[in-house]
Amino acid sequence: MRGTFRLITSIALCIGLSFGFAGLVSTSAKAQWTGCGVGVGGSIVIGTVDLGAPIDFSSSGQKADISGNCDLQAGSVVIGGFARYGHYFGDLKTLGVENDWTIGGRIGVLPTPSALFYGHAAYTRLDISGLGNVDGWRFGPGIEVKIGDSPLSVDLSAGYTVLDIADFAPPGIDARAYAVRLGF
Repeated sequence: MRGTFRLITSIALCIGLSFGFAGLVSTSAKAQWTGCGVGVGGSIVIGTVDLGAPIDFSSSGQKADISGNCDLQAGSVVIGGFARYGHYFGDLKTLGVENDWTIGGRIGVLPTPSALFYGHAAYTRLDISGLGNVDGWRFGPGIEVKIGDSPLSVDLSAGYTVLDIADFAPPGIDARAYAVRLGF
């Protein structure tokens, strides 16, 4: 129940901030979305291990990442792919979460030429000391806004990750993470 509340809160925060965010940053009527680029970002992450009702353990931390992406614009629709490497800090790092690799895609619509509302889905692999690699799936909403007539943009997204821990955890135990990311 708490996890669902966190996810809904993250999505609402992302959508609420994006409307004001788009008005502050977007000034270009000529924004072009087709092409490739690189970026950096930072996230606030909450990781949760659910041992079955009513017991779960949560920890939070931060993540810094670098990414590469390519997008294709077709009218008011943008489709793209991305790869991202992230390094963890804070309590999650103390608990052994070292880094992650993510490969995914996104699809979105352009309500204005310089603001993209999108959904993303990705495969992710976390490196956790003592456990090795843990695979998972990440998905969520986001908004990216072009800055003026430059090739720069600002990206705000929320993500929900479901991790596959069946190889080292008994049945009934689930692991997941919630994140809000700001990227440039």
